[in-house]
Amino acid sequence: MAGQGRSITGVWSAGMVGVCRRLRAVLCLAASASMMASMSAAAQQCTIQNLTPVAFGVYDPTAGVPDDATGSFRVRCSPRSSYSASISAGAAGGFFPRTLVQGTDTLAYNLFREAARVTVWGNGAGGSQVVNVADSGPPGNPVTLTMFGRIPAGQWVAAGPYQDTLVLTIVF
Repeated sequence: MAGQGRSITGVWSAGMVGVCRRLRAVLCLAASASMMASMSAAAQQCTIQNLTPVAFGVYDPTAGVPDDATGSFRVRCSPRSSYSASISAGAAGGFFPRTLVQGTDTLAYNLFREAARVTVWGNGAGGSQVVNVADSGPPGNPVTLTMFGRIPAGQWVAAGPYQDTLVLTIVF
């Protein structure tokens, strides 16, 4: 059952590379598939696997539309278990919005739980929500979780690499 107090945590970065007034945004997930909760041999284990980056592509502030992208990761628990997945606020310290940072410049973005990009995926604080996964499927079968990213339109910022560091936590 989620919330039993056992957890694994991965740290990953969101970054952007800019060219002139067009910015390329890439959310880089760099957690290790070997991150496991330290338990005895009979205890449950969960791992984070197959991290796929959220690649925003070229951001054009004159486009008039937000820049959307997706990324994903898999969670494998053995034996099966319900769990929750939370993502930290990053450099912004809050979820509305998260920010990518370059020096003193910031670029607003966020990660959402669903394709409609309505519910901010966070840690449950400040109006954000965690993703809860019910105990289902064959034992040890991984569950893929998708992150839906969005950079709002019309943000005029200096070109260059923008960064944010986020923490992904699985509690089972």
